[in-house]
Amino acid sequence: MTHHYFRVYPNGDRAKALQLTTEEKDDLVAYNKVMRFGCAQFVDGKCVYEGFVPKEIIGAVEAAEKEKRT
Repeated sequence: MTHHYFRVYPNGDRAKALQLTTEEKDDLVAYNKVMRFGCAQFVDGKCVYEGFVPKEIIGAVEAAEKEKRT
């Protein structure tokens, strides 16, 4: 199974999106919790790690991703 993964910076900018296997996704989320701890991480449109990103930005990103998928 592949997963759609991307990071969001505290100012709301997005990093490049990636298509990852489950194993790759798990490894990248764990790595970025340490090395890019300020960024929120999203997998398949849902936030899996908030970092220092304001909840308003996280909610807006999740809503935009949900809109894309419907």
